[in-house]
Amino acid sequence: MDIKEVMELLGERTFFSVTFIKKDNTIRVLNGLTGVKKHLKGGELPYDPIAKGLIPVYDVQSEGYRMVNSQTVLEIKSDKKVYTIKDGAVVSISES
Repeated sequence: MDIKEVMELLGERTFFSVTFIKKDNTIRVLNGLTGVKKHLKGGELPYDPIAKGLIPVYDVQSEGYRMVNSQTVLEIKSDKKVYTIKDGAVVSISES
């Protein structure tokens, strides 16, 4: 199972927490939602984020959209499950 399959399992409008490594090599925990369209300002992205290995997430704390690199994700928590991820692939699934 890879990270894209995990995101498909989460589905639309799912609240989750993702731990990942930012570009500056710091670790960040983002609480977000998938499938949020309410705050879009029009237009479309000039690229497909999924094809580039990015996960579009609405950050509920800062109320803005973020792109998370799927190759730097360490963990996803949702619906009492913890998905531990390494190099874009799920290495373990546990109950929280």
